[in-house]
Amino acid sequence: IATKTTLGGVKIGNNLSIDSNGVLSATTNGSSNITISNTLDNYEGNTLNDKMVAMFNDINTNHKNTPMIITLPNGVIEITSDLRAVGWTNKIFIGNTYLYYKNCNAIEFIQCMHCNFYIHASSTSNLDIANGNILGLINPSSVASLTKRGYKITDCSYNKFEFNSIIGFTNGIEVYSEYGAKGCFYNNIYFTAIWRCQRPMIFKNGKASDDTSSQSGWITEIYVHGGMFDCDDGILIGQEVENRPTNEPSDNYQGLKFYNVQQIYTDLKEKD
Repeated sequence: IATKTTLGGVKIGNNLSIDSNGVLSATTNGSSNITISNTLDNYEGNTLNDKMVAMFNDINTNHKNTPMIITLPNGVIEITSDLRAVGWTNKIFIGNTYLYYKNCNAIEFIQCMHCNFYIHASSTSNLDIANGNILGLINPSSVASLTKRGYKITDCSYNKFEFNSIIGFTNGIEVYSEYGAKGCFYNNIYFTAIWRCQRPMIFKNGKASDDTSSQSGWITEIYVHGGMFDCDDGILIGQEVENRPTNEPSDNYQGLKFYNVQQIYTDLKEKD
């Protein structure tokens, strides 16, 4: 206890802990009023990819409903494993980093609610750091051979997704409803630019293999704030006409709104 001549110690109260290095951290006891901080430093792994996998697995299993601020380190994170954020609620996910998806898909968000996902730096499937190509721009003639998808938003609601540049995927952003009882609705999606993708965005409903509901999925009230894109194809809503099932309801897509989304037409393929 402090006095006029003695410096007192720190008393650790409820929902707080201090480790052997003197680091004070918030802990959770199941209360929704406690927000904890999370970084890759909290996880073991030989690479940042290993730590990312460990973090996503830990949150998916143990902390889906824990209010949390998740901060990724600056720099470049090379990701080689498909990552899925499943059932996250009340999360703020901040990525001030270049996410390089090497031979894998970008993050899929599944049944997340009331989260803010901010991925501020570029996300790319092609990062040529050795030649100073930090943005990962690829030759336009390579677009048709792309095989990996960008960010997938599946049956999520009441979230804010904010992306900077998305470069070099088949689809830059995919919005899906795969579970009929859930649906994908009331999300705000922001992007600065989608470059060198086959298609910038796709909205589609379907039926997941483990979906036992009788209804088709809904995609409704999605607000897209652009953003420029330079892609081979435009935005697709629903199945391609030649592949559309005869029983696909046309009213499963309602209230989709696009603000300041611009397609940039270039002649780069012919010039190359």
